[in-house]
Amino acid sequence: MLLQIVPWVAIGVLAVSHWLQVYKIHKHREVRDISQWTYIFLLIGYIALFTKATIDWYAGTGDIVWAARQMATILPVSIVLMQIKWHQNDHWHDESDTNCSSCRNEVEEGWCWCPYCGTKNPACIIQAEALDKLENEDNIEQKT
Repeated sequence: MLLQIVPWVAIGVLAVSHWLQVYKIHKHREVRDISQWTYIFLLIGYIALFTKATIDWYAGTGDIVWAARQMATILPVSIVLMQIKWHQNDHWHDESDTNCSSCRNEVEEGWCWCPYCGTKNPACIIQAEALDKLENEDNIEQKT
């Protein structure tokens, strides 16, 4: 009984994780942190498993349910790949983000380096100095 449930749970978890990625991309239209190659390799692997399951089913040694399980992961992975292609030039915008002093592209809050040109973010230096100052003040208070 348990051996029959575990594969369904595994495929269900994989499929849900891929569908959550589809939803995240749909909501934010942001794909720059997602590796296209990872999803290409996942798709190739799932298609290979689907092909093997289908061949085994036609040969009478496998179960068509295994092919259906693979389709549950092929579909969302394919959608993620399409979303990566469609949204590769879209960028999430936050009003609090600063612009790089060198290339003028948006740099997210807390980033110390511009991902476009590699310039050090002056705001990050100020944040680091402020954190050091707070830590020093905490150390002084603890000693007294």
